[in-house]
Amino acid sequence: MWLNTMTNRAKCFYTAHWRTLFLDYKDPERVYALMKDLFAKQSQWSESDSHSIKKMLTEEYGLQEQPDNIDLSLSIIAEAIKRRVKMVPTVFINGKEIQYPDEIDANGLIKEVEQALA
Repeated sequence: MWLNTMTNRAKCFYTAHWRTLFLDYKDPERVYALMKDLFAKQSQWSESDSHSIKKMLTEEYGLQEQPDNIDLSLSIIAEAIKRRVKMVPTVFINGKEIQYPDEIDANGLIKEVEQALA
């Protein structure tokens, strides 16, 4: 299958694109809860093909594609490519790239943010 030959970076953008298309940003609290859950379960679905991801989003989360999100999704992908993001989530603090949670844990991330704000 062609998805298995994609680079990790391409898979990151591909799966982020599908997640963005299915989220209803008019309900930010639900989006936050969904994203939190999706990231917690990322190891379970990150290698899945688009059909499996779409099936998971519709069946497990009760989501539907949001046509209004196409431009948003494409702009997110364009920014990620421009910044050379290697994985999601990646956090940028004053230009410093941090791949959370691989390079830093929650406490370290809090410390980085506090230092940047000081």
